[in-house]
Amino acid sequence: MQDDDELRAALEQYDLARTKPGHVMHFGLRYPGFEELETVIHRLEHELPAELAGRVTVYPPFSIELRALATEVLQVFVYTDVVGLGFFPFGQLIELQAQRPLRE
Repeated sequence: MQDDDELRAALEQYDLARTKPGHVMHFGLRYPGFEELETVIHRLEHELPAELAGRVTVYPPFSIELRALATEVLQVFVYTDVVGLGFFPFGQLIELQAQRPLRE
């Protein structure tokens, strides 16, 4: 990328995955509960090996209340170039999610 202007320009256009997660093609993993997901988030943010420094971006987690379904959803997006599927040789966006009943 450092030596190829065309490749650098193409990657800059792909930057939507980094600036607006959820607006590009991605896949998701659902966890059984908030505690399990929070454990994974902590590990991704604080316990990755040094070899992965700069290769995994964890976006701030957020929760959404889906009142019509009486459910609260906790989501976090992770961007990484460690894995890539299909036409995503320059990185992959992964959604991690857990649900629980709304507390009334």
